[in-house]
Amino acid sequence: MNPQKLRISIVARFERQHEMLGVKHQLEALGHEVTSRWVYEQNPDREMSPHEKSVIAECDLFDIDKSEMCIIFTGDLSGGYTTAAHKVEFGYAIGRGINRLAVVGPRENIFCWTKSVKQYDDVGALIQSLKDEQCDPV
Repeated sequence: MNPQKLRISIVARFERQHEMLGVKHQLEALGHEVTSRWVYEQNPDREMSPHEKSVIAECDLFDIDKSEMCIIFTGDLSGGYTTAAHKVEFGYAIGRGINRLAVVGPRENIFCWTKSVKQYDDVGALIQSLKDEQCDPV
């Protein structure tokens, strides 16, 4: 058996950062590498300069470029206003040709229906699917 280890980018609303840090730890416990550094970013309660915004955007895109799989977390709109940057990041992953794509939550737009996208109702289903893949003989 040769379990596949993946470099994974996770994208979600910034308000879900703490939850995504937990997801990161679950994925790493399976032996995967999570490329998403945003889960450690500080969310200053101040307006960022254009330069700061540019640096953060470039870092986020670089993290996606390093990944073999991109997972978007959808559905939680309890935080109110969102920039929807996570949807842009997922579209970027599609455009970059990343062929391992997943949606955790509802498929919120047409791009979540492309052939390479797998949908999971919750994190548990995603984790179980990745565990099952690791158990498949190569």
